[in-house]
Amino acid sequence: MFLMKKVGKRKYYFLDERIKFFRRLFVIIIMLVFIVGLLWYYKPSLYFTDKAGWYTDMGFEYFNIYKYQKAFEYANKALSLDPDKLKARELRAKIFIRWDRYYFAEKELGYLLADPSYLPSYYYYKGLLKLKQNSLNESITYFEKSIVEDPLFAPGYFYIGLVYLKKDDLDNALAYFNQGKVYVDQSTDEIGADIHVGLGFVYQKKGLYQKAEEEFKIAESLYPNAIDDFLRFFPIA
Repeated sequence: MFLMKKVGKRKYYFLDERIKFFRRLFVIIIMLVFIVGLLWYYKPSLYFTDKAGWYTDMGFEYFNIYKYQKAFEYANKALSLDPDKLKARELRAKIFIRWDRYYFAEKELGYLLADPSYLPSYYYYKGLLKLKQNSLNESITYFEKSIVEDPLFAPGYFYIGLVYLKKDDLDNALAYFNQGKVYVDQSTDEIGADIHVGLGFVYQKKGLYQKAEEEFKIAESLYPNAIDDFLRFFPIA
């Protein structure tokens, strides 16, 4: 409520003290939300306890928004602090694969063999390398090894399905996409959207257009521009 006070012939308005209090409280809440957001995103506690881990995590953040050069710089900073940081090696391998620098990708992948827990990822990236080189049968061999090492490894099923889709082996593509769908966390994992796009193209090629449209809608609801990104990174022709 606005109150009016007279001072001589001049009039001025001032806010009720309660309104002032709530305005200050609102500003404080907004500032706290902003600070909490910064703490969550930049993880300063991790920066002080594990700088190499912090740089690696930030590198993956940049990779996921397609800023590969920035991601590469962060991976290098991580490795300058800890040359044995396998997650940073994995990030460099992903970047080199995206840049079509296969020799350097292979070199980075060699480091992952030092830790058996990285075997599914190792075979997965080897499969990606072969897929990028259009060696389809070899890529399937490596992707199959990735799911032997970890039967719940959804990306392995997705890429086997993708290779069969590229080969127009629609029944096998459908089977592997559906298997991958079982193991993926569709609420958080981008590969879930890719699986639905892949299923959409399988149904489209089978002439089941209504089912295809349903899969495409699910994909877009999980990840905006899912179809465009799928076609950009996984050409199926």
